[in-house]
Amino acid sequence: MKELKKKFRSFYTSIVEHSKTLRILILVIITIMAIFFLIDSYLNYDLNYFVRKEIFFLLKVALVVVTGLLYHRLFGKWHIHENNVELTKMYVSEKIPRSMKVEGSRGAGKDANISGMVTTLRTYLIEQIEDEMDLIETICYPYNFKQLNSCLDDNHEALMTNNKGEFFLEFIEIVREHDCFIKQFYAKDFNTEEHIQELYTMKKDPSSGDALKYKFKYDDGISKKHFLTLLIRYSLLFIRYHYLDNYIITNQPYKETETLPAIVFSTNYINIQKTNADWVWPLVGGVIIIETETDAFYPNVGGKESAMKTGMRNFKAFFRHLLGEEAIWIGIGQKAKRTQKTLRELDDSFVSIIEMTKVYGGEKRIFFQKKAIAWQEFWEKRSLFNKSKERQSRRKSKGIQRIKRLQNKGYLYFDIKVSRSDEFTTPKQMSLKQILRYDKPIYENYTVKLCFRIRDSFGRYNSHYLEMIADKLSKKTKSQWQHLERWDMDLTMKIKHAVTMNYPVLNEILGIQKILDDIEKKRKKQEREKKKERDALEKTQEDPQES
Repeated sequence: MKELKKKFRSFYTSIVEHSKTLRILILVIITIMAIFFLIDSYLNYDLNYFVRKEIFFLLKVALVVVTGLLYHRLFGKWHIHENNVELTKMYVSEKIPRSMKVEGSRGAGKDANISGMVTTLRTYLIEQIEDEMDLIETICYPYNFKQLNSCLDDNHEALMTNNKGEFFLEFIEIVREHDCFIKQFYAKDFNTEEHIQELYTMKKDPSSGDALKYKFKYDDGISKKHFLTLLIRYSLLFIRYHYLDNYIITNQPYKETETLPAIVFSTNYINIQKTNADWVWPLVGGVIIIETETDAFYPNVGGKESAMKTGMRNFKAFFRHLLGEEAIWIGIGQKAKRTQKTLRELDDSFVSIIEMTKVYGGEKRIFFQKKAIAWQEFWEKRSLFNKSKERQSRRKSKGIQRIKRLQNKGYLYFDIKVSRSDEFTTPKQMSLKQILRYDKPIYENYTVKLCFRIRDSFGRYNSHYLEMIADKLSKKTKSQWQHLERWDMDLTMKIKHAVTMNYPVLNEILGIQKILDDIEKKRKKQEREKKKERDALEKTQEDPQES
């Protein structure tokens, strides 16, 4: 019913957008009918007949028009507003760049615009988690997810970590204690240790001879994974969804919901070159980083100390490697040019992906496969016997994997913009043939459409090969995402917030930079003294052993 309403709103909006054409069409119909009545009355009747027929026809047209206008005034215009909201959500969720700099003059509405966008993006991240959890639950049919969810609730504190290695080890212990949460239907001849060992084997080499024999594995035509890998992913998402409900971290007071303030942004969380860096970011689910007044905190005058000192430059260069594809970074200022060039121009050339279009393979087969899955869901809900339910569940899992394999036989089209400058210029639209005519790229600003096979693009690279940096950094800190300081509910900034954010420019303005420097010097001095004490203690312990 919800989708039907969306389609109706979209259809109604299209009619209103083409109202000029509709008016012309009505006038044409009136003219044609008038000519028809005139000819008919001239041949068969008299002029009075023409007048009567024309008046009745015009009254009918007027009734339809008045009804339409009345409907538009009462209901229709709200359909248009709602349709525009839906279109905006789709644009922000699917098309907006994940790293952007928003600029505008004072009072132009930058914060109001970003607030609406961020609300939509937060909802989008949550919906992505829900959809992925539902998909995994459907695919991994042999596991009892009710039991798993209950166990995750009981052990959530131990699993609320920002270190993947720690999470993995803790989860494996939980799985081992609960026989992998396997359903009773599949418990016969099931061996927990063998099942876990299958996971390690497939992580090492998914295409090995042994892995091909495993019963509980996922295959989408590109990658092969053990079902336990998906179960781990589900558990990560479960903890994120239910217990790590903050998705926004910002340097200005902000509420994510009416009762949930956002997390205070700190440059300590992005300074990855520091020895004792605070790595507090969640493992999955994405985050939205909002920095306002970036042209003030990272001014494009003088030296480059601010961006380099806070670690912003290096972190921004790697942030999608470190935080995942779902991460979003928004910078707000009055003029992009006022922000440090090292942050604006991390590369010599700029390639913008305008749009990616997927042309899925096997459309007809996918259509019938979806109908089959719907039929299986129908019988699964109405089956009286557990064996029949599990049969339909197993068929659904295989059907979804079959659809994925069919889709991945298609193609990818990329509309890209290539530019060597961050200056705004109108790009020249070119074809691949035009570019290939030249021995060297003489056009510095152009758009072009590229095409690849899906299987040649996906599954051939690891786009997060630098995530080991995040894992290493997480071992150096005791801070966790769930323990970070939040903004106060009165939405006012206090000294404690400035200390947490640790902007050098802001610290100087508030007069706390010297105090913080003294605290840092004192901390380093205490560390040196402790190190000396440890060294002396180790030396005294070694001397008796040597004697």
